[in-house]
Amino acid sequence: ANVACSPVDDVCRIPVTASGRMYATAKVEGFSDAEAVSQVVVVRDSIPESCGSPDEPVVPPGGLPVCPPMDMPDSVAVAIVGVSTTNAGTSFTSSAGENTIHLSADVSPAVLSPATGWTVAVATQRSQGVLGGGSFGPGGTLDFVVPDQPMSRFDGYTHAAAQAALTSGPPLPNTLRFQFTAAVDDGQGETATSAPVVVEQDEIDTARQEYLDFKKLILPARADFGVFSTDHFSAAELNPGDYSTFLAVPALRSGLEALRIQISEDRGAETPLTLKSAFRHPVHHHIHAGATSPESRHLYGRAADIRIIGEPGGALAFFLLLKDAARQVGGICWEPEQVLRDAAGGVLNHAHVEWIPEPCPTKWRP
Repeated sequence: ANVACSPVDDVCRIPVTASGRMYATAKVEGFSDAEAVSQVVVVRDSIPESCGSPDEPVVPPGGLPVCPPMDMPDSVAVAIVGVSTTNAGTSFTSSAGENTIHLSADVSPAVLSPATGWTVAVATQRSQGVLGGGSFGPGGTLDFVVPDQPMSRFDGYTHAAAQAALTSGPPLPNTLRFQFTAAVDDGQGETATSAPVVVEQDEIDTARQEYLDFKKLILPARADFGVFSTDHFSAAELNPGDYSTFLAVPALRSGLEALRIQISEDRGAETPLTLKSAFRHPVHHHIHAGATSPESRHLYGRAADIRIIGEPGGALAFFLLLKDAARQVGGICWEPEQVLRDAAGGVLNHAHVEWIPEPCPTKWRP
């Protein structure tokens, strides 16, 4: 039951015991499947000149000699001593290339390391639907692959609850967190268990994980997130969502300022622009705001909704003034009036503007 084989180097490692006491681990070369190892005969009176280290003697096929048995300590101990991921600060997502958490255990005596078992438990605060717990091993190291998560884990998560969690500090309720423990049995009835180690996402990867859970076409890069503001638009205006970090591309930030300057010149008076919405992460977009557009530019920090203010000619007059200002500034995509009215039951209460890398659709040119 304790045979540990590696298909990579065709080696099986087998505990060597005598009278119920473990002495060493025999390394049997030429095997990659534990089921293929039916019996190992240890011949202690035929020791080769070079038989590996005392902790792991080499047992070549045929002769099967083993190095002299080593003394075992009275007790066993295990501790998790190494945790690493590809993202900063041992953070991670379920995206390929970012989804492996590597852990290593320090086991005493070292010969028991191949028999180390691992237990993983979900430690996310809102753990409903979170996948990833279980038992793994044996082995002195573990490469835990974070599984894809269902977007149903956000069911019932309100904007008010998200905002309250943001002010209370990390970890956020939806931050993926996993607790790891390692355990070793010495074969004599004694089991040692490590102190638990919790590995969790940081705030940026918590936000990015939503794009994976909601199956978005683009996973924004970590470096694209930040806290942004302009001369006339605060971070709170650009980010009405549930994280302190967000997306707001440079073209949007400079474009909003240019649009404000242009309409002020056209009206002959300082004209503040009030944002109804800007960045929306997937949970805020689909659950809190109730939006249905699967790839809205709001998700990527490339769109803003500007409130329509009172104007002598009414809402439409201001809408058209703003549209003309957008045309003069250039580089702005403008959602058609009828599309906005259809989505709002005939009401025109905002203008939707976008800054995208490709040309605007024909009907979206101001």
